[in-house]
Amino acid sequence: MSEHVEALRPFFGKIAIVQVLADAEAFCFDWDALPGKKRQELLEHHFAAVDQAMRKMKGAGWLEKFQPFALLGHSIPSSITKRIEFSAPHEGLLFVHKEHGPILYCAAKDDPRLAMMHESVEALRPVESCWDDLFDAKKLDFSEEVDRSECEGFTLGEIETMMEVAGGNTMFVCGAEEPE
Repeated sequence: MSEHVEALRPFFGKIAIVQVLADAEAFCFDWDALPGKKRQELLEHHFAAVDQAMRKMKGAGWLEKFQPFALLGHSIPSSITKRIEFSAPHEGLLFVHKEHGPILYCAAKDDPRLAMMHESVEALRPVESCWDDLFDAKKLDFSEEVDRSECEGFTLGEIETMMEVAGGNTMFVCGAEEPE
């Protein structure tokens, strides 16, 4: 296991608060420990377009370098979210580059772009939430449709606008329709 993934280990199976522009609730999981069926559910329902774009760019083994590790906000399975009052309307999935450590963000299953959000796990500043419950990712349903009634619009486009207002830039690292 890479040192960057190892830094996330204390959060696996838990709800954590991470910094993605501001506080965001995240369910952290150990991708390597998930059975193939659960990995497939995550891929199909949370990052299908990114997978297709990355396969074109990096080949079928791209997930050996970029490891998914957290579902954000409304993307978290409902068996967990029924206990959470979200700090902001958001959804998506986070990846870590195993070798170098940058944190990448995928907004939704049908968005083919990845954006670099932080240079490292430390910059993401994960902290444990007030819930100390441990959830077994192997038993969760990752195939539920994301309820976008509250979070629609919290996409890479909206993040890009917020970053510009704050004086920063979103760095797109892949995708079929990257902005110029």
